[in-house]
Amino acid sequence: IIGEWDFQNVTLEMRPPVLIPRPETEELVGLVLEYSCTNRSGENGVWRFLDVGCGSGAIAIALLQEGKVEMEGYAVDTSEEAVALTTENALRNGVHSRLSVAHCSAENCPSVFGGNRWQFDSIIANPPYIPSNEMRSLQPEILWYEDHRALDGGDSGLNVITDILEMSRHVLKRNGHVWLETGLCQDIHSLLIQHHQWELYHKCTYKDYTQRDRFHQLIRT
Repeated sequence: IIGEWDFQNVTLEMRPPVLIPRPETEELVGLVLEYSCTNRSGENGVWRFLDVGCGSGAIAIALLQEGKVEMEGYAVDTSEEAVALTTENALRNGVHSRLSVAHCSAENCPSVFGGNRWQFDSIIANPPYIPSNEMRSLQPEILWYEDHRALDGGDSGLNVITDILEMSRHVLKRNGHVWLETGLCQDIHSLLIQHHQWELYHKCTYKDYTQRDRFHQLIRT
């Protein structure tokens, strides 16, 4: 539980209660990297992204380390421990000058990043998506040592996902992308239909290495 953890091509310091990054999340990073290489955009050639629920900083740091385009990252988490660990890991991996980290929830991001200055090309998130009534069935080592805030997604597993998608219209550029990792019971397509005011279009769902629908690519219209 405590010590170093390899993720993509970076080595992260890990300590409880911050969630240990899963293998599926490496697949999410791979999808975002592939997209950023083939769809170069960004103001002045800089591709700006926001990592919501950064945890150990795995997603943001891997993107900055491995991206083939010039990137600028911003990362937020509601956990002070996660913010501190992401900051440490960014310094450890030499990307601290290109990554800003803030103690902030998804719903408060517009007040922190609102306005044209903070329009992002992409928002990336592996949010808590386990329904509350399934939390008791998790492995004991997860329940004992990992932060429940990074796991518990509320009754339907959609609480934080909904906050992220609502927030995106305030900080995401037109034609910008949202990349989500979710569980197997979240119907993102139907959620977008119910909330057309978010101005998000479901472009694609990608399967994980077990061939389960896991990753979603959304576009702000």
